[in-house]
Amino acid sequence: MKDKKKFMTMMAGLGEVFDKHISDTLKDIYWKLLEPFDDIECEQMFNDAIVNCKFWPKPVELLNFIKRGKLLDPHDAWAMLMTGLERDQEPSDPLVKEAIRRIGGWEWLTLQGYDDLHWLEKRFIDHFNVMVETDSKWLHEGERLTELGSSLKLLE
Repeated sequence: MKDKKKFMTMMAGLGEVFDKHISDTLKDIYWKLLEPFDDIECEQMFNDAIVNCKFWPKPVELLNFIKRGKLLDPHDAWAMLMTGLERDQEPSDPLVKEAIRRIGGWEWLTLQGYDDLHWLEKRFIDHFNVMVETDSKWLHEGERLTELGSSLKLLE
């Protein structure tokens, strides 16, 4: 985070919501924690914390909100799968590969007709979302992070 004024405003808002006094030490800790991230990511993280936390968020919770925001979108993951089918090459992303495995596997998927893919998309997205929501290991794998506004790296 680069905008210290915005940071102070967001911290004050968080303090109001969670009825917590924000000491100078606490501000310094959270400022150092958020320095590597851009202002947009941090603003979204503060909003996510307000909506999702019941108690004052610990630093690791805030980092997880930032990382979760950077995870591959399920529809982008489906686009990656479709591109892989068109090229006859399984996507390399581990999260996408696991979702493919959960709907029947790559070999089985390549045998499906085009009309069946519509029904498989919903199952794929459901599995993808469940994995992201329930398994924190997907939050710590940097290769699944995407850059906002950049094109997808569909295949290695």
